[in-house]
Amino acid sequence: MTLRARLLSSFLLVIFITLGSVVAYAWRAPFMQLQDAPRFFSRQYAWRFTPLLIDAYAQNGDWRTAADLVQTLSQPIPAATAEPATIGPAQLIDLHTAFTIQRVLVTTAEGYIVADSARELAADTPLPPTLQAYAVPLAHNGQAVGQLVVISGFDEEFVRLLVVGFRRLVAAVGLLATAVALLMSAPLAQRLAHPVQQLRTAAQAIAHGETSAPLPITRTDEIGQLTASFNEMTAALAHQKQLRQQMMADVAHELRTPLSILQLEVEALADGLQAAETAVPTLQTEIRALERLINDLRLLSLADAQELHLELAPLDTADFLAQIANAWRRPAAAQGVQLAWEAQADLPPLLADEGRLYQVMHNLLSNALRYTAAGGTVRLGGGVAGAELLLWVADTGVGIAAEDVPHLFERFYRADKSRRRETGGSGLGLAIAKRLVGLHGGRIWATSELGRGTTMWVALPLDKIV
Repeated sequence: MTLRARLLSSFLLVIFITLGSVVAYAWRAPFMQLQDAPRFFSRQYAWRFTPLLIDAYAQNGDWRTAADLVQTLSQPIPAATAEPATIGPAQLIDLHTAFTIQRVLVTTAEGYIVADSARELAADTPLPPTLQAYAVPLAHNGQAVGQLVVISGFDEEFVRLLVVGFRRLVAAVGLLATAVALLMSAPLAQRLAHPVQQLRTAAQAIAHGETSAPLPITRTDEIGQLTASFNEMTAALAHQKQLRQQMMADVAHELRTPLSILQLEVEALADGLQAAETAVPTLQTEIRALERLINDLRLLSLADAQELHLELAPLDTADFLAQIANAWRRPAAAQGVQLAWEAQADLPPLLADEGRLYQVMHNLLSNALRYTAAGGTVRLGGGVAGAELLLWVADTGVGIAAEDVPHLFERFYRADKSRRRETGGSGLGLAIAKRLVGLHGGRIWATSELGRGTTMWVALPLDKIV
C-alpha cells in the first residue's frame, strides 16, 4: 500500500470514528434529555394557573365553576394572533401546537375528577395513573382542596417527532461532513505524500548511481526539514564522489610519473645505454617517492576506517619544539632559509602521540621550506591562547590566494595547479596533518596573503594537556 493510500485510509478512519461517535451520541442524547420535558412543561403551565383556580374555589367554597374554567383555559389561541412556526424537514413539527394547552383537569384533594375539558373522564372517577405525574396541588388556607392537571401539545408524541427531526438533521449534517471530509482528504493525502514520493524517487536514483538535482523545499515542517537534510546528503555524496574520482585520477597521476621514470631507467639499463651506478640513485629516489605515496595513502585509509590509533604519552611541549627546530635547521640552511623558533614561557605539557604530532609538524615545515625562497624565514612557535594550546609554522613564501585557502587540507589539492610533483609534493601532507590533529581532538587551519607568506595553525584543547 502506498503512503498516499495509507494516509487517506488513516484520515477516513479518523473521520468515520469521530463522526460515528458524534452521530451515535446525538442519536441517543436528545431522547434521554427530553423524556421528562412533557411533564415539566405541563406542570409549569399548571403552577401559573393555580392562583386562578384557588380564587374560584375561595369565592364559591367548592368547585362548582371548575367546568367553565377548564374550558376557558383549554381554548386555543385565536387564528388571527397565532403565529405558525414549524421546525424540521417538511414542516414535521408544529411549535404553535406544541405550546398550546390541549387539556385541563381538576380533581378533588383525593384525586377524583371534578372537571375535564376534554370530557373524556366522568366526574368522581379517579385520575388515571398516567396523568398523576402531571398534577400539582391546589391549597386554600393551608388545606389541600384539589389538584390541577394541564396537558399541552408538548407531549410524548411531540417529543418523538422532535427527536426524529433532530436525528434527521444530524444524519444530514453527518453525511455532508463526511462528503466534505472525503473531498478534502484525497488532496491532503496527496500533498503530504508528494514530497515523500519525491524523496523515494531521488533515493532510488542515487542508489542506481544516478545524480539527483536538489529537491524543492516548499514546507517548513518535518517533511521540509527532511527534504533539506536529503539535499545536504545528496550534495555531500556528490562531493564525495567527485573527490573519489579526483583522488583516483590524482593517484594515477602520482604513480605514472615515478613508474615512467623507472621504466625508462630499466629500459636504458637493458639496452646498455646507461651504467648501473648512474641509474641506481634515480631508481632509489623514485622508489622512495612511491613508498611515501603508498604510506600516505595507507595512513589516510586507516584514518578513514577509524583504525588509526594514537599512543598517547606525556610530552614536554618546549622540548618537543626545540627538537623539531634542531632537526630542521640544517635543511633550512641548505636552502638559504633562516629557521627561527619561539615559545611562550612555561608551556604546559601535552598528552599526545609524539610520532604522529612530529609527522604533523614535519608536513607543515616541509611545505613552508618548499615554498620559501632563499633569504626567507620560517618561524616555528608555540603558546597558550584561551582554552587552547597553539602551535604554528609561519613562512615568508609566495602565499596562497584567498579562494584556495579553504581547500588546502583536501587530498591532492594544490593551490598552484602548475606545480610539478617534484616541487608541489603529492598533495596528501596537509590532509594527513588534518586527520592526525583531529585524532588529538584539535583543529588545524591556515592564514595566508599573496606575496607575504602563509601561517599554519594547530590548536589542541587544554583538556588534552596533562
